[in-house]
Amino acid sequence: MKADAGFYVPTEGAQAQTPTPAGTFIAILGSATQGQPCSAGYYQPNAGQTSCLPADPGFYVPSTGATSQTPCATGYGSAAAATQCTINTYILTYNGNGNTGGTAPTGATQDYNTTIAVASAGSLVKTNSTFTGWNTAANGSGTPYAPAATFTFTADTTLFA
Repeated sequence: MKADAGFYVPTEGAQAQTPTPAGTFIAILGSATQGQPCSAGYYQPNAGQTSCLPADPGFYVPSTGATSQTPCATGYGSAAAATQCTINTYILTYNGNGNTGGTAPTGATQDYNTTIAVASAGSLVKTNSTFTGWNTAANGSGTPYAPAATFTFTADTTLFA
């Protein structure tokens, strides 16, 4: 008896085929082996399969023969078919928010959970206005940050004057 793809015949002359175990696959017909383990970065939760699934972005599979994928920890991410997660990097941008002169300070790029001191106004000028700090919303309804306040990187963020 020849086995279907995803199945194998455990012994010569057997009358029944057996599905390959979860974490493995058989892509060809007529196999007599239990299947190949899924490579690291791939998994297969079901028995009797012809291929393995790549880990989704934000998940990883560290070893061969896996039956599930593992989510990355907060602040970490991954591409598809990853074997490990890497720390996310975020961008802080300063926006002059209608300034009439000068330029907004240079932003920063840092890893997740890194802290820095928020910049001062620098050379920003806005006619008939006094700089009082930064805010995550252009209309001032977001989170306020005073110059030199601590900012923690948890997402890409724009601070508006």
